[in-house]
Amino acid sequence: MKERAGSRVGKETDRGQVEYFYSERLKKYVATGFLKVDERVTAVADQLGVKLDWDDEGRVCNVSYIDSRRLADGLGSSMLSPREFWEVYEEVKMNGDELMLEALSTDSATEWLDVVFERDGQGGVRMLAHGRIVSGPDGFSVEGEKIMIDQPAARPGWFNPDGNIDKSTGMPIEVEAKREKGTPSWSQTTWKYWPSFYPDQQMAGIRGYVTSSGTPSLDLGIPIDARLPVLMIRECRGQLLEPELSREIVQAGEKLIDDYLQTTVETPGVRNPDEHNKFYDDRSRVFGFARKFGEEVIRSRAKEARKIGEKLVDMLGILRFEAMRRGDEGTGETLDEIALGLFPEARGKGRYESLVEFVGSSYQRLQRAVDENRAIVFVMGHKNPDTDTVISCLFEAYRNSVINPGVCYVPVVQAERMPDEIKRLLGKTLSRAFMVTADPVYKQAEGLGQTRWALVDHNRSEKQKFVLSIVDHHILSGVARRQDVPKTWEMVGSCSAQIAQKLFGIGIVPDSAMSRLLHGATLMDTENRGPKKMTYRDILIMDTLKGISRVSDEEGFYQDLMSQLLNTNDARRLFERDYKEDWGIFGFAVAKVKGAFDESGVELKPGLMGQLVELAHENNRAKNLCMTIVKVVDYEGNNESVGRERMYLVFNDFASPEFREVIFECMEKIIRFQLGENVGFARLDSGVEFWGAGDQLSRKVTAPEIEPVVAAFNEFYYSGDLNLFAKREFLELDEEVAREAKELGIKIYQDKEGRVCNVTYKEAKRLVERLGYKMLSLSEYWRILGEAHNVNDVQMQRHLVSPGFVEFLDTIIVDYRSVVDHPEISGEEYTGDLRQVDIPEALPALIYQSDIDPKTGFPIRTYVAQEKYADPETWRYWSPDAPVAVATRGYIFLLEKAALDLKIHPDDALPNLGIRVVAERVTYPRVEFEEKKGKLEIRIVKV
Repeated sequence: MKERAGSRVGKETDRGQVEYFYSERLKKYVATGFLKVDERVTAVADQLGVKLDWDDEGRVCNVSYIDSRRLADGLGSSMLSPREFWEVYEEVKMNGDELMLEALSTDSATEWLDVVFERDGQGGVRMLAHGRIVSGPDGFSVEGEKIMIDQPAARPGWFNPDGNIDKSTGMPIEVEAKREKGTPSWSQTTWKYWPSFYPDQQMAGIRGYVTSSGTPSLDLGIPIDARLPVLMIRECRGQLLEPELSREIVQAGEKLIDDYLQTTVETPGVRNPDEHNKFYDDRSRVFGFARKFGEEVIRSRAKEARKIGEKLVDMLGILRFEAMRRGDEGTGETLDEIALGLFPEARGKGRYESLVEFVGSSYQRLQRAVDENRAIVFVMGHKNPDTDTVISCLFEAYRNSVINPGVCYVPVVQAERMPDEIKRLLGKTLSRAFMVTADPVYKQAEGLGQTRWALVDHNRSEKQKFVLSIVDHHILSGVARRQDVPKTWEMVGSCSAQIAQKLFGIGIVPDSAMSRLLHGATLMDTENRGPKKMTYRDILIMDTLKGISRVSDEEGFYQDLMSQLLNTNDARRLFERDYKEDWGIFGFAVAKVKGAFDESGVELKPGLMGQLVELAHENNRAKNLCMTIVKVVDYEGNNESVGRERMYLVFNDFASPEFREVIFECMEKIIRFQLGENVGFARLDSGVEFWGAGDQLSRKVTAPEIEPVVAAFNEFYYSGDLNLFAKREFLELDEEVAREAKELGIKIYQDKEGRVCNVTYKEAKRLVERLGYKMLSLSEYWRILGEAHNVNDVQMQRHLVSPGFVEFLDTIIVDYRSVVDHPEISGEEYTGDLRQVDIPEALPALIYQSDIDPKTGFPIRTYVAQEKYADPETWRYWSPDAPVAVATRGYIFLLEKAALDLKIHPDDALPNLGIRVVAERVTYPRVEFEEKKGKLEIRIVKV
């Protein structure tokens, strides 16, 4: 089949792109994304002895040029040489294909180009594109016909590729040493350039990305054996691979899935059986697909087949629930025939005894799998586990073990112990047999290469790169959305309902004891069928489980489980069980108890309350948080109605009186607005208390309302070491900044996040001083970074090494050896306390923070060893390259490392280079409240 020039072919991806761009010029299919790990890639890597690594999205990374070429050769594909890259780049621009153009200059990864350079001692450069990889006694090298080329020598430089590329070599023709202020990075016309520079060794080329300038780059000096975390492979093919599933199956499957999602997936609080009825009435389509293609889909190991197969299971499951509700025995028999035909292993697996045997053998099965080097999959729910997450991981592990008996599936709880209410539901036998992540056998297995994870009831984990599947009912993270794994993401009241649907879909109709476990979990996560938590699908599934489990007193069942959850006086367990810190600068724990207060608010458990408050103080000190809220919810005897809530507002010692007062005021306004003016309310020394609402005030309502207020009052980090306030974020463009810049005659720019950028050091100095602030000098920067580490202020630590934006430091270097902190500037003169400093020369090198001289801010030693690049503690370091240079805190995207960059010049301006201001004192904003159109508006007014 002849492809149309510039057409894009292949299946749709999560980003709306397609897999391949067909280049008429090259007569090749060029991947829009980067090579991902799969069975095809793993098999070739194993055969070649290539050690594979990949990122959270499954993209092969940390791979050298040599191994990239070996993998590509083994896969029957190729990589782009520089000449071919620019051919495709030009072709894409001519076609106006913005998505592919973005893919060729993406800021999410870098890529090897298939070229090697050799520089001799006289400065001559030989180039070898698409060479042969040859193994020798000293390792691998590249051989083939080499040609002498003219390679621009700027180090670094800037170039515009449009009409400026040598067609025979792919080298830029004209490279400029300086980039004028205001050149927009987003126009994709400016690239940064680095030549190859080490003589007598082979260096490869890459298409890179530079954080400070926000531009793609052409870097021709990367060692052929370098392994870097964001350096990846773009596969090119003369012919597309034959799909493992036919296009007919894929198209039919995708159409069926679309119809299923449109008719059965709702948002909580919406009950719409009519849409379900449409899908049920059209069930013959599902049956037809399953009979025609089901076996091929289920037996295939292809990712696309697994995705379609999981959705087919979901469809069969929901049809079975609906058939049972209607008493439609004919449809039930059809579903039995189809499901058990596809999953014969599921026959007879709905017995509780089978589940007990499965959990009880977890440790033995795991140890046997480790000894025999067999595949291991831990099915794991979220941290601070609740009933829903534990039951979900239990039944998803059981389901998968039935249909994939050759794999060791183990349910595991992310905790040191099983919560009491879950013990109550599971019973002693299952509870004792359940594995937790604190178990030594889990810790032994988690680091093995044969171990993978399946996530339930959450979708973001430290194990993300090893995740095989996701089942969740929470909002998907960006990484999870882009992962090429089977995902069941649907908005229902509980994850256990989703898993029950999958069980029924493979033909397992659980007996009463198994259904009781699932039913209890769905009740707990929907808070006893709370209206805001329920959809029609929840009602359908829960009613069916209730009927099978023969739970005659659903209310009593729920109350019994809630009693176990509420009846504890373990302060740490209460604090940690429902603690959130999603907002970065404050913590929020919800402690659900019974019998905490009497009707008049007198504490009945003063010791417990005191311990909770002390834990909040401990939390503040441990993380340098400005505040931790502990909301104590005191339930009445029915375990559903809330008698009284007390919100302890626990501030850190550095919290200002103004901040404390505003938080008290915010809480009162929110409580009265949400619960009505008639709600009982009292302000205490330690917080606020309210009663009479009958229901609890949700953290999901409270936290988003106060988050901007907390941020506004804590926009500065207080450094006791420097006795200064340093901004937690970079200077943003607002009316005051715009006005002062205009008066100073400074043309001001802002990035997509509103941060001031593209200003020179001289302009930044003038603007900051006009605003009444200063900037950190180099030595002050290191001191505040060390202090933030010592007090464990994670937010400030991360921001001080921000990967997406870099910052000026107020230190000038003159004649490579003299330094002035906070200089006065007059024209080209920099005056102040001029000091002689020993500044190591490096083009470039690596440094450690521990090797910084605290008096000067400069390193006392540097490192060039290649293995140091893999050490996450190292920083990249550049010495000055001009008679006058400015110290900056940079970031090297290619290495994923912060950098001390001393080669920025006073008149340089870059799109991602901005300003962090510091102040000797801060002025706090004013907060105003107004009820408007049924909403409470909280306005923050800058004073």
